Amino acid sequence: MKSPLSRLMLSILVVAPVFLFLILGWNHNTFSQDNGNDWRLIGTSAGGEKIHISPSRTVRKRTGLSRGWFKVIMPETEEKTSEMVALLQFNCAEGKMRILQVTAYRRSGKEDSTNSPTEWEYPPPHSAGEIEFRTICRPIKSK
Repeated sequence: MKSPLSRLMLSILVVAPVFLFLILGWNHNTFSQDNGNDWRLIGTSAGGEKIHISPSRTVRKRTGLSRGWFKVIMPETEEKTSEMVALLQFNCAEGKMRILQVTAYRRSGKEDSTNSPTEWEYPPPHSAGEIEFRTICRPIKSK
């Protein structure tokens, strides 16, 4: 059973429309930085959540499981949570993803964390989850 925090994080990550992916686009240099403070905006949900990825903390593999760190900055209208940071895992071959770890930063200064992996799920079409999945699971060019 998923925790409320895991369900909230997954719902936030699957809200943004896929057209943001097409507008922002990605190129072969997207994952080339390695400065540790490289959060890149990949979209804004209909609810105003700003979704970022950390390219230097992303591990993409030709086979097996890939993973990436995502940060969601909540709009001011969200009373309790200011931002969330989550480690997501992707099974590109099966078209599934799940949350491995998530931390919610509260406006009160408190933090809530869980590191219990959620069940594997298919990212809904036209969602932020689909954008994240396609970002991580796009074909890797041979060198």
